[in-house]
Amino acid sequence: MRKRREQVGKAFRSLRWWHVLSALTLVVLAVSIFFELAGDVWLKEGFAWDPPVMLFFGNLRSPIGTAVMRAVTTSASGWIVLPVLAATAWFIKRGDRQQAAILALGFLAAILLDASLKAAFARPRPHIIPPLVVEHTASFPSGHTINAVVFYGYLALQAWHGRRRAIALLVGAWPEIVGVSRIYLGAHYPSDVLASLALGLIFLILMDGIRGFLDNPYRFHKMAAYDRDS
Repeated sequence: MRKRREQVGKAFRSLRWWHVLSALTLVVLAVSIFFELAGDVWLKEGFAWDPPVMLFFGNLRSPIGTAVMRAVTTSASGWIVLPVLAATAWFIKRGDRQQAAILALGFLAAILLDASLKAAFARPRPHIIPPLVVEHTASFPSGHTINAVVFYGYLALQAWHGRRRAIALLVGAWPEIVGVSRIYLGAHYPSDVLASLALGLIFLILMDGIRGFLDNPYRFHKMAAYDRDS
């Protein structure tokens, strides 16, 4: 009986009310930020802080910095599909099809939503500083940033759940660095990046929430089997 209580306590450890409350608070905050930015973009009102931030990063440009930022931004470009497929295959190989499905479907949904939002808002690309990359799609939101949050952020969360905290923090910082690279290269307004970080965070919380929901019934199934055998 004692061992069973310990197993039940472990199963509910990830469902503590403050975890749920924290997740809901982050979702509400992210939704508020996104819709506040999206509303102004839709009305074409602009943001007074966009030009100063872009000029700040423009003044930091250097040959080495530009090379680094190009490499950073490439990590979240169309080529990101390859590591996403690799991670999905790795989850499947280790027998975790739920993780593979959540990652693949979540990433696909993020790509489709980004394309739809770009078409709907049709925000022109910025020309506050000379762009160092050529883009042919609309500016809002930043697809590179959303890609980075959904993929690298999800991997960081799984590393965190696996108690590999240092790896989680390092990987989790990558989406923000990608966002900075998009501003530095003149591809996006800071408001594009901020909106994408908020949107990506919503995706990330939903994906991790689904993972937790699907994972817990599996734990209870194991406990039920233990009771029958004992």
